[in-house]
Amino acid sequence: MDYVDHWALQGVPTSQSLGWSHDLAMGRWRGFGIGRNTDPAQIQILVDAFYRAMQGETYLRMEAENLLDIRPGFLGHEDFVEFIRGEIELYQYIVDQLGW
Repeated sequence: MDYVDHWALQGVPTSQSLGWSHDLAMGRWRGFGIGRNTDPAQIQILVDAFYRAMQGETYLRMEAENLLDIRPGFLGHEDFVEFIRGEIELYQYIVDQLGW
């Protein structure tokens, strides 16, 4: 059996090892929405600023203390959009499996 790879969740089996076909490790993510017509250069300024802020000792400590590091990593604009699409599909799968 596979277990979640996080210090706070030792001994917790993964959803896939319990027979689900999807990875249900949802974690808590943070992100910002911005208008579709925003200048890509302005988006990049924000992405760079958030990335730098996330490298700071204060942020990293807060992230660990609040279990915001269960699904680690930083996603830029395009990757985050794709991630959100995947989250929508995952929640739809769960709702369908529950018959709601």
